[in-house]
Amino acid sequence: EISNFIYTYVPVHRRFRSSELRKKLSLLGLDNVQILDAYCPDWKVAAILTHEKYQPQLIEAFSKAKILTSFYNHLDPIHIRDPKHQHLTTEQKLDLSKTIQNNNMMRALKHMRFTAKYSVARSFFRDGLITLTQLQDTLKSRYIS
Repeated sequence: EISNFIYTYVPVHRRFRSSELRKKLSLLGLDNVQILDAYCPDWKVAAILTHEKYQPQLIEAFSKAKILTSFYNHLDPIHIRDPKHQHLTTEQKLDLSKTIQNNNMMRALKHMRFTAKYSVARSFFRDGLITLTQLQDTLKSRYIS
């Protein structure tokens, strides 16, 4: 059976640390074990990674709390706001966005529980979020003690 993992995006009033996001999610009655990654990829948006089977519970908890999920496009060049990157072309900003997203996915895998890491890595690879080399390195780490 192929496992798929999905990021759900919700609006927040500021950037939060992962630990703060997890605490807020547990206050909504969500099981922290089911939350595989939680971070703020941009101002006023939080990304929560869960298995596709847990997503309906996540959406229901948000709905009960009157929190609407939102769409977020990691690759939109508008998210590159640092003044030192303003001289870049749209194509260069798109490349930078891809690099930032890839770094975020690798960070998530690095800090993920051992029991979920490998399935999530395969899902990220199928979705084009990490490279084959990154997948192989992640899977190889399973056998290195």
